[in-house]
Amino acid sequence: MNNYQLLIARLDAFVRKYYANKLIKGFLIFLAAAIAFYLFASLGEYYFYFPSWLRYTLLFSFIGIGGFALIYLIIIPLLQMQKLGNVISHEKAAEIIGTHFPEVQDKLLNVLQLKQGLHNTISKELIEASIEQKTKDLTPVPFQSAVNFATNKRYVPFVLPPVLALIFMLFAAPNIFRESGQRLLSPSKKFIPKAPFTFSLLNKYLNVAQFENIEIQMKTEGKTIPENVLIQANGQEIMMQKGR
Repeated sequence: MNNYQLLIARLDAFVRKYYANKLIKGFLIFLAAAIAFYLFASLGEYYFYFPSWLRYTLLFSFIGIGGFALIYLIIIPLLQMQKLGNVISHEKAAEIIGTHFPEVQDKLLNVLQLKQGLHNTISKELIEASIEQKTKDLTPVPFQSAVNFATNKRYVPFVLPPVLALIFMLFAAPNIFRESGQRLLSPSKKFIPKAPFTFSLLNKYLNVAQFENIEIQMKTEGKTIPENVLIQANGQEIMMQKGR
């Protein structure tokens, strides 16, 4: 492999790192946005019982916008790392490298241009010698250092809060995601908010002889205790009396 081929290989390595950097950035943005949206939808549904139209909107928004973001921010850069799809040219890569190493931009672009025009000139040997010398001079320049993965640290503060909130809630209140998830995935169903109290039947036996009386005992617990409790029997409603 001659110096020019090594130069092209280094440019290709730079392009892969360039798209790897875009992939890391896209992943962090996608992760932060997806988790934040999931937390908003789950908490909102759990406490407010969204109407069907809003659950449909949230569901299709998550699928549509989330799918587009997944393709644009993650899948496309991943394919571009494999030289699939619309990938920047060597000339464009040289311009990007030149913004970090201004002293080599013109020389790098000149080498690429000379190589492209090599077939249209008579003095091929002279130009090939020039290309070989210029590429040799560019060998010490670390092209890949023009891409710095550390620049993606600025996106970490946007990712940590929703991730930590999600982990905390998964351990502290997993029922929030379970119940809200069931309702969000069934947008056409109507869900009624749970009552802020519960009834516990205290009678062990409910069998009674015909025409005899039975005392029904019930315990009520919750944040709010109902003023009146009715029992329905044979189509009639009977009001229960409060015990001491």
